[in-house]
Amino acid sequence: MISSHNKSKNYFFLFLLFFICIVAHFIPFERAIISSDTFTFISAQKNGFNNFFLSPDRPLEYIIHELEYFFLGYNFALYFIYLLISVFFLITSIYIFFKLFFSSEISFFATVLYLLLPYKVEIYHSSIFAWINIIDAMYIFSIIFFILFLKTNKKRYFSISFLVYAIC
Repeated sequence: MISSHNKSKNYFFLFLLFFICIVAHFIPFERAIISSDTFTFISAQKNGFNNFFLSPDRPLEYIIHELEYFFLGYNFALYFIYLLISVFFLITSIYIFFKLFFSSEISFFATVLYLLLPYKVEIYHSSIFAWINIIDAMYIFSIIFFILFLKTNKKRYFSISFLVYAIC
């Protein structure tokens, strides 16, 4: 995946990618960290696993939002940190995905292009997208492990890929 002799370069690129993301998407724009959807989930009755019966169309989403509220409450600063962590997780997964096919430098520039694409700017807007960023990153990691399985034929990569995909 990432060779050990390139670790410091990769860490530097990941730091730089996160910095570019902050400068491009968080500093110049006002962010409504708590969206109206988040307020709806916060103020809704907490049903836990009953969501499978009450909201069969997307019970896991409701459970995830209930967990977010349980851990973050009404603390807007925590929601902002949660959004930043989810964005960093997504950036990391995309960079590692490109690393499977390209050098560190090309992977860095490809990830920068992904970061700066204007059609997805809403994923940086509010905490409602944090869990989507995490799920997207998990899907990408599932693909990464499946590709590693195809390259190396090591069953542990297939198992990890399957497990991550099943969780998503």
